[in-house]
Amino acid sequence: MKLPGPAGKDAFALSGILNMPFTANVPETVTLTIDDWSVVMDSSSWTRAGTANVYTCKEGGISAKMTYWVKGTTKCLFSFTATNQTLQGHVPNWPDVPVRLRLGSDFDETLTANLAVKGTAGKLSSLGPLPLFCTEKLTVKRNLRLAGHDALSLSGKVFLDSDFDPSEDDLTMHVGPYELLIPAGTTYVPTNGIVKYTAATPSGKMAFQLNNNTHALSVTATGVNMSSVTEDIEVSLSITNHPGAVWNCGLRMARNITGTAYTY
Repeated sequence: MKLPGPAGKDAFALSGILNMPFTANVPETVTLTIDDWSVVMDSSSWTRAGTANVYTCKEGGISAKMTYWVKGTTKCLFSFTATNQTLQGHVPNWPDVPVRLRLGSDFDETLTANLAVKGTAGKLSSLGPLPLFCTEKLTVKRNLRLAGHDALSLSGKVFLDSDFDPSEDDLTMHVGPYELLIPAGTTYVPTNGIVKYTAATPSGKMAFQLNNNTHALSVTATGVNMSSVTEDIEVSLSITNHPGAVWNCGLRMARNITGTAYTY
């Protein structure tokens, strides 16, 4: 977000991921609210890009893009780029700015973007209400010839009320049938805010990393049994000593023809 001073010269760029079921009729009427500022983009003003579920809209100095159900998953992408706006006087909660996104009657969520301020610019430093967890990418690869030699990879973001402390906090994660347990005291002391943990799996290795500075989370595992996985998968995460840090999210993945790869 940039607030240079003169009225009508403010700008912002916003992008993100949301998880939405296939029940919606697209394109939706999109309403974006940033603190006391808002814009409504009617469903009739969106233009479809070819035959894909990608829609664009331009209105009043704002360019928006919605990508619904990426590659047959429940993952949706959004982006807004705005120039020549008047935000000053409409963001009374700066630098903690509530951002609300509504897609018709199918999606309505509000997050608080904490912006690190430097001069006339604000850049996202965290999201709330805390705590917050989001799966950005998930891949499951099946080995149909050799049981128990499947693999998975997950990346996302975790925002906590305070840094994850591996000496005090237990972490439990489920990705479909796979379970990851990290009891307090079993991981190394964080280096530059980065927590790393590795462990053997029945036929391979698991690697976990959580960056307390960027809030990035990643998990990879090989040599695991994912034979019961389907397109519909549950991802859960819980962290002790952080009230509310318990999540359970249902995702719809895309499956290739041979059933050897599932992606979100």
